[in-house]
Amino acid sequence: MVADSRTPALNSVVSHSVFTQKFKATGDAYDRILEMPTFGHSENHVALQITDFLCSSVLSPMATSTYRPGYINSVHVHARDEDIRKLYAPRIKALSYRYNDGLRPKGGLTVNDAIQQRHGGLMFRP
Repeated sequence: MVADSRTPALNSVVSHSVFTQKFKATGDAYDRILEMPTFGHSENHVALQITDFLCSSVLSPMATSTYRPGYINSVHVHARDEDIRKLYAPRIKALSYRYNDGLRPKGGLTVNDAIQQRHGGLMFRP
């Protein structure tokens, strides 16, 4: 896991918090995380810069056009978000790693839709 906060100072605070909770005397609060997160600063890591760009320019518009209609109106929602979703959804879906755990498909992009409990696959509909 690679984490990138807004500033190196915030990374330090989060890193200390995760460390103390993972190794606290009463037990590991994050027992499903096998390794400590690595903190990177996006100005120094091209992979984080690419991820930031992809999330801001493609995934966020895909999600807002799929899950927000009727619920969210803000400066982060644009009328052409649906155009971005239609253009890039097939490519993003092809890049997503999905697997079956014996019960159901897992992996890829996941969504937590607290309002209507819709699944992540809706972002990839035609």
